[in-house]
Amino acid sequence: MLIPYGTDAPVYHAPIATGAIIGLNLVSFVLACDYEQLAVSDLVLQFDRIRPLQWWTAAFMHGSWCHLIGNMIFLWSFGLIVEGKIGWARFSALYFVLAGCDGAISQVPMYFMGGEGGALGASGVIFALMMVALIWAPANEVKCIFQAFWFYFRPIDIPILHFAAFFLSLQILQLFLLGWHMSTPMLHLLGSLVGIPIALFMLIRGYVDCEGWDLLSRWSGAGTRHDVQMRRSFLEKVFGQRASKLVAQEEQRLRVEQMHGRDALEHILANPDAYNPPSARKSSSGRTTPQPGRSREGNQKTQGPKRNGSR
Repeated sequence: MLIPYGTDAPVYHAPIATGAIIGLNLVSFVLACDYEQLAVSDLVLQFDRIRPLQWWTAAFMHGSWCHLIGNMIFLWSFGLIVEGKIGWARFSALYFVLAGCDGAISQVPMYFMGGEGGALGASGVIFALMMVALIWAPANEVKCIFQAFWFYFRPIDIPILHFAAFFLSLQILQLFLLGWHMSTPMLHLLGSLVGIPIALFMLIRGYVDCEGWDLLSRWSGAGTRHDVQMRRSFLEKVFGQRASKLVAQEEQRLRVEQMHGRDALEHILANPDAYNPPSARKSSSGRTTPQPGRSREGNQKTQGPKRNGSR
């Protein structure tokens, strides 16, 4: 079992909205326990009708304390990543958009298919947030506790890309074993499908700054120039000129890195003696010359300007 609790992704905004949504889920669960079952059933997602209000209320209903606590642990981890990039206001709007879309994509098709039963819980929205985190920060890690049996616990850091791939594969495997019908794994996958286009839309439109660490930037920088041009053409058709600008910025960054690398190589080839060990560099009089990066007075290191970098 993997229990996420944190991330190494840069958190530029405090998780205010994430904490508030967790608190709202807790309050909703406690209040639902005091009401009659008939009244609570109107708040969960029912497949034999279409009620848009249920698209949001169902995301705040849970069947048990274990159901609630498990969902809130995952919500905290991915809310920390996503809200840390866009702030509480945009995250709040994003969360309710994801909840509404997840409820609609689950209830409306089932109604026309004559489905029975219903669904509740925040797991569909959480899987959508997981896909948002995957697209915005695939190389960052999720800090987890790995539990085996009841006595073995070990901290482990897993890249978001691998974490998401593991849980998505687990849902698909369950569908192969249990059948491709409306079930918890299917609801999780539907939530994932909701998160992907919304995450791409916000990224392409510039509503989030991933500092070049998002999936599109890493993907465009990994291929040949022809591949980049093909991706730019495809993204322009889907998302407009913003996609072209994003890919162009990544190409410019790669060109600068390559130029700096060539300059450094040419400097080494032109001055090979400057990079020999100190013991190998002797002047014509037989005395060792001062080491590079040291001053003549006291042979002390000279300090260059400090550089700060962040992912």
